[in-house]
Amino acid sequence: MDAVVKPIRIVIKGHDNRGDDAPTVDDFLAQIRDQLEIFSEVERSISGQTSGAMVWRVTDLTKNSPLAVEVTPSPKEYGTNIDNRAKEVIIATARGLQDLQRGNKKPNHFNGRVLRKIEDMNKRVTNGLDGMDIDFSKYDAPNFSIKPKLAHSIIKNLETLKLPIVEPYRELGSVEGYVKNVGLGAYERPFVILTTRIDRMDVNCISSGEGLNKIAHLAVKQVIEGLRLRVFGILYYKTLAILEKVDVERVELFTPPDKLPKIEDLIDPDFTNGMDSVEYIRRMRNYG
Repeated sequence: MDAVVKPIRIVIKGHDNRGDDAPTVDDFLAQIRDQLEIFSEVERSISGQTSGAMVWRVTDLTKNSPLAVEVTPSPKEYGTNIDNRAKEVIIATARGLQDLQRGNKKPNHFNGRVLRKIEDMNKRVTNGLDGMDIDFSKYDAPNFSIKPKLAHSIIKNLETLKLPIVEPYRELGSVEGYVKNVGLGAYERPFVILTTRIDRMDVNCISSGEGLNKIAHLAVKQVIEGLRLRVFGILYYKTLAILEKVDVERVELFTPPDKLPKIEDLIDPDFTNGMDSVEYIRRMRNYG
């Protein structure tokens, strides 16, 4: 084997009910398998191909405590030179694992499948294993070492990465709410601070042209005491569902509560011409 291609060493720490260093077979094999699948996913990401050029072979296995296995990349097809590919994949993986220890920034070449594998590996360390070490030193790359406390921190970082990253955006639409305040802003542009009806958020609504003229003639008392309206225009969002402001093009006023019909205005005592409701409905159904 070409001397440039070097092994990495994976150490799995666990314990049995007597306190001896003895991880379960399932945990031991699952940790190794997940790490090798991470290498394969990173290789595919780097190469841009659906299949990799490398396979991983066990080149040493220790019986000492803790258990350790040495794995070395090998060409999938005889005669293929994988020296540079192996180095690039291992260094990218080592640096990505280090990044996840330090914070919640998504590392390069770490897709969703890689992140799930890393999450599974860390969950085993928090539930059954005492730790895991990966020695990347032969490639001058940072080693990866996790214990239960750090594993909890990495899992938390991974949870953050699952949240969608939404940039500020804008859209045409409308917002309904109650006037909280009015005034003049920059460049003498009138504005209304609107408390939205659904989520009770205060939104700055700035007039575009004659957008707020419909409320200009109202008395101040009407404007600032519970006036309900809907503004139409361009909605500016800081992020998903967090509305920052509205560039108002027009306004629709709602009828004040004291102007709405009352129940007595809707009731007609002679609606059925003296018939009880059952008879009235039967006649309407039969004769229209």
